[in-house]
Amino acid sequence: MSAKVAFITGGTRGIGLGIAECLAKKGWSLALNGMRPASSISEVLDGLQQQSPDVIYVQGNIGDEKDRNRMFSEITDHFPTVNVLINNAGVAPAVRLDLLETTLESYERVMDINLKGPFFLSQAFANHMISAKASDPEGFYSIINISSISATIASVNRGEYCLSKAGMSM
Repeated sequence: MSAKVAFITGGTRGIGLGIAECLAKKGWSLALNGMRPASSISEVLDGLQQQSPDVIYVQGNIGDEKDRNRMFSEITDHFPTVNVLINNAGVAPAVRLDLLETTLESYERVMDINLKGPFFLSQAFANHMISAKASDPEGFYSIINISSISATIASVNRGEYCLSKAGMSM
């Protein structure tokens, strides 16, 4: 039996890396995403590769449609079946402004990465998982969204962030 596969956005640091380390210890294969060049996370990847059967890194911005499509293709070409998508990547506003001063640029950046990206990744991987489930009815498939306490406790100087996390929690 082949290892289960998880795709973790924002999987090379913080909560995403913690999830990746736990899954690697359990024998999962991993596809990890982040914005940094692979050369800057080689130690992270080396550490995970010592425990996981297979680890790939797909650099890209999940808020960008072309990057999402490319990452989906790279991942599903390498791993014909992806069992779990973990939507973990997220950004805070570059500058914390009062809700009444939030810029369109900040709003769009935060919403693209924190909400639009996970929505369309979930759509792509859900369709992928439905197809896989048809040929393997006993298989395990799941989509997990990581949110924040900011989904329910608002902050007047991070309105776009709170709104994006509330959307992720729905």
